[in-house]
Amino acid sequence: MFTEKLNHKNHPIAIIHYSPLEKYPPIINLLNYIEEREEKQLQYSVWTTKQDEDTFHPSNIKVIKLPGIEHQDNKIKRILNYLTFNIKVFFQLIGYKPQKILYYESISALPALLYKTIWNRNVEILVHYHEYTSPEEYQSGMVMTRIIHKLEQKIYKSYKWISHTNQTRADLFTKDNIDNNISNIKILPNYPPRSWIKNKTNLNAKVSSKPLKLVYVGALCTETMYTKELCNWVTQQYGNVTLDFWSQNISNQAEAYFKSNTSNWINLRGGINYHQLPAILSDYDIGVILYKGHIPNYVYNAPNKLFEYLVCGLDVIFPVELKGSYPFIWELSRPRVLKINFKELKDVNADYLISKRSIIEEREIKFIAEEVYSQLVDELK
Repeated sequence: MFTEKLNHKNHPIAIIHYSPLEKYPPIINLLNYIEEREEKQLQYSVWTTKQDEDTFHPSNIKVIKLPGIEHQDNKIKRILNYLTFNIKVFFQLIGYKPQKILYYESISALPALLYKTIWNRNVEILVHYHEYTSPEEYQSGMVMTRIIHKLEQKIYKSYKWISHTNQTRADLFTKDNIDNNISNIKILPNYPPRSWIKNKTNLNAKVSSKPLKLVYVGALCTETMYTKELCNWVTQQYGNVTLDFWSQNISNQAEAYFKSNTSNWINLRGGINYHQLPAILSDYDIGVILYKGHIPNYVYNAPNKLFEYLVCGLDVIFPVELKGSYPFIWELSRPRVLKINFKELKDVNADYLISKRSIIEEREIKFIAEEVYSQLVDELK
């Protein structure tokens, strides 16, 4: 009853991404790249969940959007909705008969695992992890995800591809699974598309001037980010620095903070479409990363926004806790990447940041999604 007729050609390929696609630019960029390659002999179908902002509709890739978990759902309804998604996708895979299945994160794994262990042992499985989840986090997280991850571990050695976003996360994953004989771990960074470089503003057009314009893009909170600390520092610069937040996902605590702490130099700008970012970011000088590194996933993280800021020509500052961003530190030419102690922002001199921008030469940035996705797409062929 759950099966759906899906047209497929010589090489049907399934992609499972439980979380709504629109919330994850890397999967959107991958699917756009697949369409650009125009490989007619391949047929891609994607299973995901719905969200209010239904904006992604590729021309030649079938996207099946099923009901997911809503914020207002109680625990029982959440479990039932999640199980229903997995059962529907499993039966639709039987009808689709994929030769290869790519899934994202343990939360998307169950239909692929069931299909391989029950229905077709010859199907090739690939997985990409947007995030690193430590054994302790699996143990303290959702019971269902913990069980699914144990099933993953049992057959990891048969996977065709396992990827993480950087080498440090891949090394941690290898250490966590040292008994599983895994040898095919890849690195798949979250870079923006090539079109962003074509559209970015020439850095030579940006000169040393006041105010210094800071920008933050993404989900915003005050508990696990240095939001308050940065706002306090900006306020203390008395107009020499401005700060804009572009976010459609703001925690209740953050909303309360901004309501009670207003400033002429700090603005909440609301949400923004991912593909509009190059035009918006070109008006700023420095992109800010605020994570405190409260869990290993953030400590060993080089966030998407690091590369998005750089490709758009912005300098980047990030907290010292984010060790995964250390390989990208660069001070010799613009755009620069600087680590900052956000606990001691009083030691950061705004005039120094402004003056240094006018005397540093420009460098070429080559963090391009299409160049790293080609290897994955070749594996899917």
